[in-house]
Amino acid sequence: YAVSDPTGLTASITPKALTVAGQLAANKVYDGNTAAQLSGGVLAGLVAGESLGLAGQTASFADKNAANAKAVTVTGTTLVDTASGLASNYTVSNPTGLTASITPASLLVRATGAAPRVYDTTTNASATLADNRIAGDVLSITNSGASFADKNAGANKTVTVNGIALSGTDAGNYTVNATATTTASITQAALGVKVDNAEKDQGFVNPAFTASYTGLLGNDTLANEVSGNLAFSTPASIATPSGSYLVSAAGQTSTNYALTYTPGVLTVKPTEARQSAVASVIAAVNVAPSQGNMVQAEVVAKGETVTSKEDAVQVALEGRPPQQGSTPVVLATASVNSNVLPGLRLSVVDTGLRLPVAAGNTSVESQ
Repeated sequence: YAVSDPTGLTASITPKALTVAGQLAANKVYDGNTAAQLSGGVLAGLVAGESLGLAGQTASFADKNAANAKAVTVTGTTLVDTASGLASNYTVSNPTGLTASITPASLLVRATGAAPRVYDTTTNASATLADNRIAGDVLSITNSGASFADKNAGANKTVTVNGIALSGTDAGNYTVNATATTTASITQAALGVKVDNAEKDQGFVNPAFTASYTGLLGNDTLANEVSGNLAFSTPASIATPSGSYLVSAAGQTSTNYALTYTPGVLTVKPTEARQSAVASVIAAVNVAPSQGNMVQAEVVAKGETVTSKEDAVQVALEGRPPQQGSTPVVLATASVNSNVLPGLRLSVVDTGLRLPVAAGNTSVESQ
């Protein structure tokens, strides 16, 4: 017999299925997206002596939210030719069963500024907050309040925001700092110091001056908030003629208050003898004796002096106020002794006459 090989036969070589072994998904910190990172992984099932490359893999979490052991899905796994193998001889499936965790991100809440305010006895403050949330995330930030370290006025004082907390859809994706600090100033409140008005009789020492305070807040007291001794000053003295004189104050300081001093008025009253003399002069003027009015009442009451001896003589003789100017005058001649009212002393000076109060007999003093 003789035999020949069969011909025309056909058959198929199907690609060999490969799997990816040892591939891992990496944990990550919340970043607002579902992307995952893969590491490792080898092809299992290759024919001995052949090798291929992996490409095209994309990994993703089911959602963006922070959680532990979240499922990671891999898609797009492809094979790449190498010198020792053809990718077309194999198929590959995407790895399954991968998990990884997304940990919450650290949200930094900053106190970007606090409003300066005027001293009010409290430590209350108002601060502005900002944070580094991922764009588009829904968060609400609350706090239990902001406060200065103490109540006292001062510049660049530390302000602390306490009890910072998160709420909102994405609150679970973050951790947050509980406190934040910034600085602000507390300026002094206004404290008014008003010198109390006082009075005294002419020829006596000044009284003990006092002052009233307005503007103390809350339970603040002068003893606790104001230091130093209040010093009073006035041009009035024991020899000062009757009239009104300012009394000023100074000398005290305060950490929490800006002191504003307002002067008072010291009224120096004429003595009883002078008041009696004035009344007598006024009565004499009203009677208008034939010799002429000796003294205009306004001169005695105001302590004014004549500006011209000639005017004084003329007015005294005629019993009328001077026509030149408005200053009341008195008679200025040596023959007026009999016309001078009891209780007064007339002093003739170069610029006119003045009428100081005097006790005893009346006299004329020439200078």
